[in-house]
Amino acid sequence: MLENTTIAFSKWLTLSKVIASAGFFSTTISVATFLILTVFFVKTSYDNYKRYMIVFSVLGFGLAAIEAAVNPIFHSYNYGFVMFSLAHPFGAPSDVSFTLLLVYTGFYAATISFLTAQFFYRYLAIVHPQMVPVVFGGWKLILWILYACYFGIQWALGVTIFARLDEVATDYMEDEIVQYYGKRVEEIAMCAVVAFDKNHKLRWFNLMCVLNMTLIMILVPTITLFMPVFILMYTPMFDFQLRFPSGVMLSAFSFFPAMDAIIVMYILTDYRNAIKNMFEGFSATVHGAMRVSNVVDSTQMSRWTP
Repeated sequence: MLENTTIAFSKWLTLSKVIASAGFFSTTISVATFLILTVFFVKTSYDNYKRYMIVFSVLGFGLAAIEAAVNPIFHSYNYGFVMFSLAHPFGAPSDVSFTLLLVYTGFYAATISFLTAQFFYRYLAIVHPQMVPVVFGGWKLILWILYACYFGIQWALGVTIFARLDEVATDYMEDEIVQYYGKRVEEIAMCAVVAFDKNHKLRWFNLMCVLNMTLIMILVPTITLFMPVFILMYTPMFDFQLRFPSGVMLSAFSFFPAMDAIIVMYILTDYRNAIKNMFEGFSATVHGAMRVSNVVDSTQMSRWTP
């Protein structure tokens, strides 16, 4: 029975890892393309927006890279959920893996927080374009970067302080992790939120972690993007008597930076023209090289032809 349940959940882990890897590679390709176009090819009056998109792209790439390296696993079980990692990058011990998990949560929060700057910029550009230089011009980019970094640090600290494993969380999750993942709690990097203790009283200390994450996400002007996260965070409070590897839902977020870059390159005329010019230049270069090669071949043939 233990072997069967471990094998069943290993399939979900494999799927989650495949999704995260695909998100990383798609993000790498799209972000690299976007950055090359932005820095070398696109000539536009939207210089401020270009800088903000560069920052967001870098944050998104960092998030996708750390997720691919650490492969964070989320598991929901009745009135609790855990985040842990079975990976040991470069043979690192569990303490290093735990630190990387915290870095991952920080990058996640910083990335979604920087979305606020993007949405606000787009709103002002459409409704009050005269306010764009006032709010986003020049050195004010630094303020928005600090804004995103602040919430990244706040999220990571919230996990560190309020979601560290204690005796109650360890006792509640230990058999679950052994049964479905074949690992003991002390062998892996893990943090946990358990909503109730053995007497079914709310564990407010753990719930402060959920409230902290909720506070950061309601500051971002989108709901549907974070619906899977909300479901993961608040399911324990209702004790639905279910278990599922919830990381599959969250790993799909690694595609968002890639999608955002692709959408920008598709919508903005300057990027479409830059892509067209780049391919036309590449095509002209190839054709020119082929013509030179044909001329050389013809010359060589004429020399040896009687």
